[in-house]
Amino acid sequence: MTTFINKFSEISGNYEILICDLWGCLHDGRNSFEKALQTLNNFRDNGGLVILVTNAPRPRDSVENQINRLGINKSHYDFLLTSGELTSELLGANNKEKIKVFHIGATRNHSVFENIKRYNRILEIEIVTLADAEIIVCTEPFNPVSDTVDDYKDLLSEGIRKGLPFVCSNPDLVVDIGEMRELCAGSIAYRYESLGGQTTYLGKPFSTIYKRVYQFVSTKIKIEKSKFLCVGDGINTDIKGAGFEGLDSLLIIGGLLRDDFLMKQNRKYFIDKKGFKKYLLKNNFIEPTFSMKFFE
Repeated sequence: MTTFINKFSEISGNYEILICDLWGCLHDGRNSFEKALQTLNNFRDNGGLVILVTNAPRPRDSVENQINRLGINKSHYDFLLTSGELTSELLGANNKEKIKVFHIGATRNHSVFENIKRYNRILEIEIVTLADAEIIVCTEPFNPVSDTVDDYKDLLSEGIRKGLPFVCSNPDLVVDIGEMRELCAGSIAYRYESLGGQTTYLGKPFSTIYKRVYQFVSTKIKIEKSKFLCVGDGINTDIKGAGFEGLDSLLIIGGLLRDDFLMKQNRKYFIDKKGFKKYLLKNNFIEPTFSMKFFE
């Protein structure tokens, strides 16, 4: 069973590389967490490497700018990798001169298509209707606040009828922005796959994003998987991905699972350990190596 800890310093000396999630661990979309950032600084001051890995469906530069505004800067990490960056790279590897894309998501995330020029200067991306598309790329729902997966039933059925491949730029199912929970692209992609559609996921828990991490780490130190620790608040992404890779993991209960297993009494938080253990057993999840309330 998972080991519950109160402070990261209890285990930090056992690791040299952190693969750390952003949302729910270092910030909530509106504010960064001061104690979490100090924890990263302490780890780096002791010679550790910090790689921030996020399922954000935007290019690396865009996410860097966003987190910098939240106070998360290069003093806190050594490398940043995003699902959106991997999406640009994947599409850029195509040999065609033009790809007709049906985009599920907001126009602000067209940056993932503009970023393709970094990998393929010739390729042109044309955003078209579903009737004219060669591929579906989903960065997020059209309206993450109000949309449900069922709203996409007809669209997904038509995509499958046409035999369109589906690229998911964010395998997360949901995300919390402040106190608001929103639907993510992963929920739509999993439905498409369950209906028989050809689906490619770019991000945690899938191996491509971890391979990029290993490539970076190999330029700095010798890779030993026993020295990696994956920190995140997502059972189906951060913790499952760590398990697939054979890496230790630290689950932050105060993120996505806070309403289920984080209790407050006399102005202090504590974990409902009994309930959490039953949850893991009932759902047959890959267990985190460690769990704690907040990353600090």
